[in-house]
Amino acid sequence: MRHMARAVCPAAVLLAASIASAAPAPARAPAELEILTTPAGATVSVDGLNRGSSPVCLKNVPPDVHLVAASLPGYVEARKTVALAEGQKATVTLPLEPITGLALILSEPPGADAGVNGADRGKTPLLLTDLPLGEHKIRLSMPGYQTKDLVLNLKDRVPVVLSASLTSDSAKLIISSTPEGADVVVNGVAKGKAPCTVDRIPAGEITVELAMEGFETYRHTLRLAAGEFETINAALKPIPAELSVVTMPDKARVYLNDEFQGESPVVLKNLAPGNYRVRVEVKGYDPMARTVELQRAQKKTEEFRLARSDGSIEIITRPAGADVSVDGAKAGTTAGAPDNPGPSEPLIIDFVPPGEHKITISKKGYAPKTVTIQVEKGGRTSVNETLMRVFVPDTEVRTVSGETYRGVLAETDAQGNLKLEIKPGVFKTIPAQDVRVRLPIEDSSQKQAP
Repeated sequence: MRHMARAVCPAAVLLAASIASAAPAPARAPAELEILTTPAGATVSVDGLNRGSSPVCLKNVPPDVHLVAASLPGYVEARKTVALAEGQKATVTLPLEPITGLALILSEPPGADAGVNGADRGKTPLLLTDLPLGEHKIRLSMPGYQTKDLVLNLKDRVPVVLSASLTSDSAKLIISSTPEGADVVVNGVAKGKAPCTVDRIPAGEITVELAMEGFETYRHTLRLAAGEFETINAALKPIPAELSVVTMPDKARVYLNDEFQGESPVVLKNLAPGNYRVRVEVKGYDPMARTVELQRAQKKTEEFRLARSDGSIEIITRPAGADVSVDGAKAGTTAGAPDNPGPSEPLIIDFVPPGEHKITISKKGYAPKTVTIQVEKGGRTSVNETLMRVFVPDTEVRTVSGETYRGVLAETDAQGNLKLEIKPGVFKTIPAQDVRVRLPIEDSSQKQAP
């Protein structure tokens, strides 16, 4: 029995080993891979299988070694090997290098400034090795030649030669003037005196000016292409004279050869050379006249200092607010506070003819006063008068209580209350509600409502 037991045990071991080897291996956890490119938008492949455009995030990627590739038109394809472990999350970035072309820029004559896409790159002949594939704008410029624009198209790394012949930008002008000797300016640059020939002018719009003292400046604009020329014969127009008339005082009436031209100061333009009779006049001053000679293109100023032909009067009254008449015609009212017994502000009366004049000063409640004065030419006569107060009632007030008051109305306030001077220096205040009738004494037919 012991011998059998030993024989059975090895068989059991072999069976168990056979069963164990037949059981499946446990599953491996997938990895996760994020693929980025610079620039984005490249086509991404993993192990040769297209996985879309970057950026790409791939899940369930078997843990293993993978080949990642990215391609984008105009860029060199980028490749990278990535080893992914079980359950790993990895990110791979593929920078893409642009494919650049080769170009040689030539010009005739050489030495032109070459601009590429608006940036200065040097002078021709110019070798360019860093331009990306595609179209590029080339501009060639050189003093004395027209600017030329070209298009450079780079499709691959095959060298491209781009050449251009520059066209001269100069034109020519043959210039004369009537009369001769005018100063010539072309495009803002002095070129001597007419007649003259001006060459090496840049093609395009050209501005020509001819100037001579006493004549209007001749201006002409034209367009010339490279190699063209133009003849200009400028007939200069004489400049008329100009006369400015100023006077002291101003606002004088100005006459030229007895024709009214306006009030000073005045500027008279477009006058032909010759002699002119200028006359100025203003109220209160002696008129003046003189003969003025004007030359061609001359700008002349004539000044007239006028002398007073009359006088003036300065009047001060006590009290203020008095009416003033000169020879029976009202001339004004003295200013100042109406209740101020002191002197008024001066009242100036101008344009008074020289000689004897009667001044009448009057104010309600005061006796009028008349004085005779003498006014000198160009002088000022002062009058300082004090009026005598007189008590002359001008208002009658009848009250509700039956009383009647007569006196000088001094004030009516905003509530309608009356302040009446019933005797010299004696005032009576009558409330509005007590006023039945108020009448002006000088005209009893006009009554004011209570």
